[in-house]
Amino acid sequence: ISHANLSGYGDWQSWDSSTGDSQEISVSQLMAMGDSPYNFVQWRAKDIAGNGYTTSPHYRVRVDATPIS
Repeated sequence: ISHANLSGYGDWQSWDSSTGDSQEISVSQLMAMGDSPYNFVQWRAKDIAGNGYTTSPHYRVRVDATPIS
C-alpha cells in the first residue's frame, strides 16, 4: 500500500499458500488507508508453474472520511 504516490509502497505482504488449491485462489486483505485521494494498492503473484512474479496495475483508492451531514 502507498499512501502518497506510486513510488511510496511498503514491503510486499506474504500470503499463506496452504489455504488455496492449485487452480484458483481468492484473497482478502485488511488495509489501513488514510483520508486521502492518493491511496494506491498493487498485487503480485506467481503462477502454478512457478514462473516469476507478475504484478497488477496500480489501483487508486480514494478515501473520504468526512461525515455525511
